[in-house]
Amino acid sequence: MKRNFAIFDVDHTLITRDSMFLFFWFSLKKKPQYVLNIIPVVWNTVLFKLGLIHVGEVKKYYFYLMKKLTEADLEEFYDNKLSRFICDHVRSELIKKKEEGYHILLVSASPYAYLKYFEIKMPQIDKVIATELNVDTEGKYINTMKGENCSGEEKVRRIHQYLDENHLSIHFEESYAYSDSKTDKPMFQLVQHKKWINKRLRRIEDFKA
Repeated sequence: MKRNFAIFDVDHTLITRDSMFLFFWFSLKKKPQYVLNIIPVVWNTVLFKLGLIHVGEVKKYYFYLMKKLTEADLEEFYDNKLSRFICDHVRSELIKKKEEGYHILLVSASPYAYLKYFEIKMPQIDKVIATELNVDTEGKYINTMKGENCSGEEKVRRIHQYLDENHLSIHFEESYAYSDSKTDKPMFQLVQHKKWINKRLRRIEDFKA
């Protein structure tokens, strides 16, 4: 079935911050005895910026305390952090598109472990597609990625997977994508209407390649 889609990035798009950094500081506040984890985070961030390690390696350190938190903690992170930083004009655009009958996707490189609460608590959102984390034998999330980081071309692959599983297709001429990052150029190619989030001016503009 062909549908009109509105596809939104999350970090610096639907929310005004980077959720990975928000999570890192939230988890340290929850577990202050692990404060020395700041050292490997800084070191591995430098290595990543130098191109010496893969993104999955550096994310392991930012999400190290994931395995120490409960599901209630992750919900609290959404309620007390993520929801506070939802960008008003992007939320308004998302709600407007839902009222117009659009199928709403959030697609992000951040973990589904906590982004799933957007889907749970915002009824306008049809599906969150995000980086998956492994779980331990007790079903708790741990700090390693399951599969690939959901960024760039991987976003497109995961969107196509979702479409295939739900027998849907994107009506190219009528669909929209929203992002603050040029790494989302592959995702923009799925739709005719490409929207750029101007973080400085806090407004939605047409994307210019």
